[in-house]
Amino acid sequence: MKFHNIDHAAFARAWNAGVSTSKMADALGLSVTTVREYAHLLELQPRNHGGQFKMAAADLEMMWEAGMTGAEIARRNGYASASAIYKRVRKMGLPRRYKSGYHDAEQT
Repeated sequence: MKFHNIDHAAFARAWNAGVSTSKMADALGLSVTTVREYAHLLELQPRNHGGQFKMAAADLEMMWEAGMTGAEIARRNGYASASAIYKRVRKMGLPRRYKSGYHDAEQT
């Protein structure tokens, strides 16, 4: 069975071998979104987006409660940016941080 001249067996082999969606898209002349949609239509195992968080929750909580910024925590633990730190902080339910003066102004 083929969709738009794409061999499903070859597609599934590449997907299951872990070939990146961007490489598959380039090779097939498709968008990355279309590659993901084909994988879904073929009922292939979904890819893990974002990978595993490398740092222990207790360590993150300790650094966050000590007042370190997301950027400081990211640098210290080998992350390229602080976005993963902020996402994890939200998922853990740790208290939000506010820019100086912003939170106070809203409460008055």
